[in-house]
Amino acid sequence: VGASLGLYGRTFHLVSCDAFTRNFLEARGVEVPQDIAYPEAPMASYLARRERTVKAAPKGDYHSRFFTMDRKVLRFYVVWDDRERLYGDKHKYVLNYYLSDDTAEVL
Repeated sequence: VGASLGLYGRTFHLVSCDAFTRNFLEARGVEVPQDIAYPEAPMASYLARRERTVKAAPKGDYHSRFFTMDRKVLRFYVVWDDRERLYGDKHKYVLNYYLSDDTAEVL
């Protein structure tokens, strides 16, 4: 929550996550900030947030991870602010990250 994530050539800003995701990360020692409001910032601060990077988790044994993490999904609520473009709008999405195979889905 509070980080920027680049997917499909777009930058998404993580503003919230569900209870399962929060509990999963906190159980592993990752401090998850409180949910934040959808950003209303001008383009300059949007670009500054975009510079942040997200580090990938280290890869382990695929088969054991698949069986231990199957059906465990981290869910984040993201926003893409496209209002700087003509007819642009603020688009809200759900980002699902599947722990079993390190794939992501944007809905």
